[in-house]
Amino acid sequence: GMNLFKGTPGEWIASEADAYAGAVDVDSYAAAWCVCTCWGDGSDEGKKQAEIHARAIAAVPKMIAALIEAEKRILSDSIKIDGEWGDPRNPSAMPVELDMVRCAIAAALGE
Repeated sequence: GMNLFKGTPGEWIASEADAYAGAVDVDSYAAAWCVCTCWGDGSDEGKKQAEIHARAIAAVPKMIAALIEAEKRILSDSIKIDGEWGDPRNPSAMPVELDMVRCAIAAALGE
């Protein structure tokens, strides 16, 4: 089975110069307490790109949680995918989306 995300607990947010666990720092030296720092190239456009990257990284814990819930939902036989009912007892009948979700979860968790 898939393991749960073991990164820094709590909500991550993209932040400029806030040094705390869960921050995805944008273009500053607050990195000692941050999940990571996204650096720009010193230009306004570079800073915008760093902010875009920080927001995407900050969303990772929520995206993993959503993917895990999607996997559970796909595995249930209570939904239709492309007009066909999924059947957890028959893996060949499972939708291709299940493999996509599982691959994304595994990649995010390093499995």
